[in-house]
Amino acid sequence: MPKKDKSFLRKVTSSEIYGMTFILLLIFCVEVYGEVFRRTAEENFITTDSTAMKFLLDQPWGWLFWLGRWGLLLFKNKFIGSIFLSAVLTLIVILTDKLCHVPVKLKGISIIIPLGILGWAIGQGVNLYHKNEPSLIILLPCLTLLTISIIYIAVHFIFPRKEKGSRKNGTYLNYLFPVTAFALLTGGALHFGRNDILTARMQNRLWQADWSGMIEDGQSSKRPTRAIAAYHAIGLVQTGQLLENMFDIPYDFPDSPVRNTEGQNEYNLFEMDCNFYAGLTNAAYRCGMDHIVMNGPSLYYLKRMALCAILNNEENLADKYLALIGKTPFENDFVEKYKPMVSDRNLVEADDELARVLSLTPMESHFEQQYMQPAFLGYNAGLTRGSNPTLETAIAARLYSKDLSTCYDLIQSYKQLHNGVLPQPLQQVLTIMAQKNPIIQQAFPDIVNSQEMTLQSFFTAAKPIIDERAQASAGKSDKEKRRLRDVYNAKMREQLKADWLGTYYYYYYCENNDQDQIRPATKNENGGVN
Repeated sequence: MPKKDKSFLRKVTSSEIYGMTFILLLIFCVEVYGEVFRRTAEENFITTDSTAMKFLLDQPWGWLFWLGRWGLLLFKNKFIGSIFLSAVLTLIVILTDKLCHVPVKLKGISIIIPLGILGWAIGQGVNLYHKNEPSLIILLPCLTLLTISIIYIAVHFIFPRKEKGSRKNGTYLNYLFPVTAFALLTGGALHFGRNDILTARMQNRLWQADWSGMIEDGQSSKRPTRAIAAYHAIGLVQTGQLLENMFDIPYDFPDSPVRNTEGQNEYNLFEMDCNFYAGLTNAAYRCGMDHIVMNGPSLYYLKRMALCAILNNEENLADKYLALIGKTPFENDFVEKYKPMVSDRNLVEADDELARVLSLTPMESHFEQQYMQPAFLGYNAGLTRGSNPTLETAIAARLYSKDLSTCYDLIQSYKQLHNGVLPQPLQQVLTIMAQKNPIIQQAFPDIVNSQEMTLQSFFTAAKPIIDERAQASAGKSDKEKRRLRDVYNAKMREQLKADWLGTYYYYYYCENNDQDQIRPATKNENGGVN
């Protein structure tokens, strides 16, 4: 009889088992969750100036956080930081195996500890760096390693024991421990934390002015969060594609990933950046200041505030922030790029990114509180006077909030500025408006006539679901009707998505269709655009 294949029982050394553990941890830290770790490092403000760090050092265990922040600097380079973190986690596995005298056939099983640490990081999501102590991702594994090392040394000297069989080798089956841990971590991160990874990556790309990358990231999400939709829109604004492509992603937002404490909501993640790229530099600066007052200095926010000061011609303030940023290691490139702009307006206007922000500067002189929140949407949704570049953002905000009643004149102005050419979403908006307003049909006969058949095709596809909802709601209480409305809204979104996502018809009739699109004020937030 032929011998059974027992190749999986071939011997492997401890070095090979732990080497495999290190490699798989490194792949996870670099390729799977590296963007979140790198974004966490961008939150990290650290300097040797005790006065600047007083906010941290005065906290309980502040000196420990201070040390951890120095370690977090390694993640300024995603690969170097990942090597360090993977090495620490691998040492935890090795020492725990030795401490517990794990038998040869179970060698490597202690990866359950790194699995718990990285699983915790995945569970935190954007809260790993948002309004949280960023150094925890370094401190937690390092303190775990230190604790295990102390216990190991103590046990080794207090209870000396000659290890038996320490030179024995394991088998290929030992690889199951690191492989299983890697599979669990990767699967968990991509399933539960996919949007967190994309949010962090898009925020990282923002500082690299990688607008096309941000757009691709936004469109790769199956169910984007508000943060992803916001950064997708910034990419479109910066590339002049907002009206053409803003509805290429679904707007069926999941629950907020932000930990709900102190009245926080998801807008805290992106409001400052969105205000800035909408030309609302004062509102962006206010967001940054609010964050720093409540949570202490953050490098990410200090950089944005420095740019706000530069665009507002506040030279002394800009110098102050750049000097503070310059005290943080590895930030010389940022300071050297923007320092000359403080006193030379021509350099600001020659920078494509900042010049576009300047082109959106408000011409209205109002307080931020006069607009619905968030400011970047409320301002554009109510804009009545602005520069030509703001025409696009004003129309987009109205389309997003489904306020079509004030779109007609804006679309007319847009048509004149673009030689009569209208993007498909605007043509679809006019066709929807023409259903109730014959004047639109008369003003844009070619557009409405060419789009009418497409709109009717949409209605035909939606009709069975609408009829089914009507039958199910007949004779039901108001409460039950509201429940059925949500059920059938979700059903219609799902069934029409494949064929109609990317059209304004789909967005207007299927998406972001909460009853309170303009939300009433609550205890923790002002009324605003959803």
